[in-house]
Amino acid sequence: MDWKVFRKVFDKELEIHIKTQLKTTEEYIFSTELENIYGFLLPFSEWWKRIRPYLVFLMYKLSWWEDDQLAIQAWIINELIHLFALIHDDINDKWTIRHHLPTFHMYAAQQLNDNYQWINMWILVGDFMLSRAYQHLQSIHIPYETKVHYFTMLNTTIYGQIQDVYLSHTKKLYSKEIISMKDKAKSWDYSIMRPMVIGYNISWQKESSALQKLGERLGVVFQMRDDLLDIIDGHGNKTSFSDHQEGNQTFLLAHAYELATDEQKECLLATRWTVCDDATKKQLLDIYTTTWTIIWAREEVNKQLTECTTIFTQRVETTPNLNTRYAIYVQDIINFLAIA
Repeated sequence: MDWKVFRKVFDKELEIHIKTQLKTTEEYIFSTELENIYGFLLPFSEWWKRIRPYLVFLMYKLSWWEDDQLAIQAWIINELIHLFALIHDDINDKWTIRHHLPTFHMYAAQQLNDNYQWINMWILVGDFMLSRAYQHLQSIHIPYETKVHYFTMLNTTIYGQIQDVYLSHTKKLYSKEIISMKDKAKSWDYSIMRPMVIGYNISWQKESSALQKLGERLGVVFQMRDDLLDIIDGHGNKTSFSDHQEGNQTFLLAHAYELATDEQKECLLATRWTVCDDATKKQLLDIYTTTWTIIWAREEVNKQLTECTTIFTQRVETTPNLNTRYAIYVQDIINFLAIA
């Protein structure tokens, strides 16, 4: 099952689940505004790529397990946690649009006549999704080790978010080692590596060091690719250098700063937290170009992906009883992350 087909199947199941969970809020709703805010959870959930549940699905299927109804419930948990994380992340980063829809807190503000004093309530709606994810996790029969992975994934994501908020507000620029620690916790462990391990564990398989290694490398690529696209063309309703304008410290910023001249370093520091005009963006692009950061990042992404292909190919060739029918779809994910 490829990504597009999976989304059609999964989206129907997720819609049913969210509607069921929203019914539990009915007795607590006493105004149209509250009803609309809760109701926005459903359309808000429809736009995501579903890469996390899809990775769980692929690892599950590689192990020849066919109890899809049970597995779907585990996939749903990944997406409920993702909804929680997105709502909180958008508030932290002050994003206003995701995939042509207002972010959740922007929509809620509109429902309350643009009253931003209600921000604590928007955070609590995100917490509602998290509590439902926990409740659902306890209700399904999957290995205890798998549940531990869910808890670990959520804990490290929160640690990473705390680090990210701190790094985005401090004037000091930190090393690539610190940024890597933050990125691992906030992004690639949660987006790539942990879903792959969870998918393998659901089928009652022992830990796979090869698949974990693959997930770690794909996670690094996932984050580096996102940071690079933010520099060279913007993406996902973001303009170029949106991370820089928000004060975010990325691995590529740390790399460029290490190699920059004193004048370039001053520019990198002075333009954080400012709305960059075209001239400033050109100046920043020149810095990332002359420090060879863009070329280095492209080469590093594609080098890591080549190694990912090698790791996965060896895994398929040396592991008996794998459902190799699904191996091609894992390779599709690897190919998708490549940068021309």
